[in-house]
Amino acid sequence: MTTQNTSTIGTPTELITRSKTKFALSQARLRREQYELALLSLHGSLENVFRAHLLLHSDPQAGSDWPSLLEAMRNDSWQPLGVDEAVRISRMQSLTDRIAHGEPVTLTLGSVTAYQQFAAQVLAQYGVLVTAPDQAALLPSDAHAMASAGAPQSSWQRYRTHLRPLLIVAVLFIIGTTITILLQQTRSNSASAGLPTAGPTTPNVASPTEAVSPEPSIAPSDALAVGRRAFVRADVDESGLALRAEPGTSDNIPVQLYLSANTQVSVIAGPVEAESHTWWQVRAANQEGWCIEEFLEIR
Repeated sequence: MTTQNTSTIGTPTELITRSKTKFALSQARLRREQYELALLSLHGSLENVFRAHLLLHSDPQAGSDWPSLLEAMRNDSWQPLGVDEAVRISRMQSLTDRIAHGEPVTLTLGSVTAYQQFAAQVLAQYGVLVTAPDQAALLPSDAHAMASAGAPQSSWQRYRTHLRPLLIVAVLFIIGTTITILLQQTRSNSASAGLPTAGPTTPNVASPTEAVSPEPSIAPSDALAVGRRAFVRADVDESGLALRAEPGTSDNIPVQLYLSANTQVSVIAGPVEAESHTWWQVRAANQEGWCIEEFLEIR
């Protein structure tokens, strides 16, 4: 365990001021879409307020390394950190470690905003009041209009494939009915004028059901398929979904990237069965790799 001299980390008042500053910095970085830097700022804000709390109660662990600091907060007799809170912060610490070491990590506005709101709640427990805006407030001004107009457009794109065959059938039915009525009127007029009428002259117009050739079998609209866009499930672990160079979970298969919840990907190949899992090759953040099917979904 590494322990710093508590005199070098500052006073409780200084640490609380730094905590608020870092939290405000995380908001500015979110607006600039600097998600990795925003996450680092949030983590630093929590660390500062934890050290300030322990200093206020003369706990020698105030200057310890991060794992010991988190454990001290879990066992604090004044205001202990909850188990679920400690687990979530610890998981996010592993993610910030990867960012600090230059490993590729993809984050979304939604995932970082959710952690920012969580951090604001934790800070409030220790007397540091900050305000975390919702996700809509962090969107650029022109993105609000796009978001409000995007829902109808998305619904139309979703149902257009299913509506097209029905529209074709309806049009053919109307055409066939119109021609039949015209032929009946023609025969009726010929009969009333005393003209010989030929036999049935029904034109060679196929019935609506015959006119539409069966379409090739396609995957259901909510199923993964090559060429479709998918999303990383919202309930994926906060450390992210591994994008591997090949299908498989063996240690010798390198991880290309970690995809956070709600990341959009393009399905380019698959499916492949390997190690009791179904794998799809996807493209995200200019990288290609293989993901386990159960962590992807069509929206």
